[in-house]
Amino acid sequence: MMQRDNRLYGVGSRDIPVVLGHHQTNSDLRIIHELFHSRTIGSNRLQVNPPAENATPAYNSLGESTSGCYFMNPHHAAYPEFMSQMLKATQATNMNGFATDYFTAIEASRLGGVATGYVRAITNPVPEKDEGVEKGRICNMIRQQTSHLSFTSTGKSLLLTLNKPETIERIADFYDRDQVIFVRDLMLGTA
Repeated sequence: MMQRDNRLYGVGSRDIPVVLGHHQTNSDLRIIHELFHSRTIGSNRLQVNPPAENATPAYNSLGESTSGCYFMNPHHAAYPEFMSQMLKATQATNMNGFATDYFTAIEASRLGGVATGYVRAITNPVPEKDEGVEKGRICNMIRQQTSHLSFTSTGKSLLLTLNKPETIERIADFYDRDQVIFVRDLMLGTA
């Protein structure tokens, strides 16, 4: 599908409810964080049709950009430019952790489009943790990974998305508005 449709990036969206934290509120914070990336790419580019019946509703509507199952098309004309931008990103900041995944999704979709589809998924094994400890780690991860992205070619487009009021409203269709604003503020480094 990627080669047929001439897409640089392919993402396999999860066909089950997504769990990214042991405690539901913390899991929601991580999902909201990823939805800001989906909005940066463009939900219309990430949606899978028809939507999976059991998938997380926000991902069905807004798209899932980084499921952990994604592919690059090295035969795409934009692949050398993507690799050049990735090299620049690794020279500009620490791309360890999820920053690489987030950068890949945003930059590759900008350069060469996205192919989407569902993959059969299993629930993430999330270890049991104290809710406050888990929240602290998640908030720190969101701050750090977004900070790293700010030094890359994706930083400006992500910042524009974070500052659009309609982004907050779209994500708040699925999650508590205060949580959405909290995650946005974490990403902006103001929380």
